[in-house]
Amino acid sequence: LIDLKIKRGKSSNKIHKFFKKKKRYVCFFWKFNRNKNDIHGSNARATFDKEKIFKILNYLIHNKKLEVVILGLKNDPSIKILRKFQIENNLESRLIFLIDISNNYNFIDQVLIAKNSLCYIGNGSGITELFYHLKIKAFIFDHTLVNYFQLPHFKKYRKTLFKKYKLSDKTENILSEKKTDYLIKNQ
Repeated sequence: LIDLKIKRGKSSNKIHKFFKKKKRYVCFFWKFNRNKNDIHGSNARATFDKEKIFKILNYLIHNKKLEVVILGLKNDPSIKILRKFQIENNLESRLIFLIDISNNYNFIDQVLIAKNSLCYIGNGSGITELFYHLKIKAFIFDHTLVNYFQLPHFKKYRKTLFKKYKLSDKTENILSEKKTDYLIKNQ
């Protein structure tokens, strides 16, 4: 179905120019959480720690010598922060925003970027399902433990670092969906 969509659809000219450069790149998405103690809704799979994100990006760019394509729309809170990071660190040629090379962030452009990438790294989001269906490896961090992530077909293409929480007695536990519901109800 995805291949059929690509054959019938039209991608942005800038996407084709990007591919002509034959860059080795990973796709990256950061779901920014403004409050580290807020685990309501999708915040349970978001990241508060900006420095952690900057370290990951620096590692990919400087140590692994990769380009990084940032996924996300311009209204995503992380985009503004990442643009500032890009400019302050002179990474305009290494940190590329899909919204800059896609005319309208259409599905075809997203599929082509994903299909030609080395992998996905970032928070869990809807786009990770595309990587799963394309059979492209995904490394997801700061996600709640969801039971179906333990299924063998998920483990084959995804590696997940689950979010942890500490109780008042300093015990560290993996945050599961069940625990998230419990913690929200008993705040």
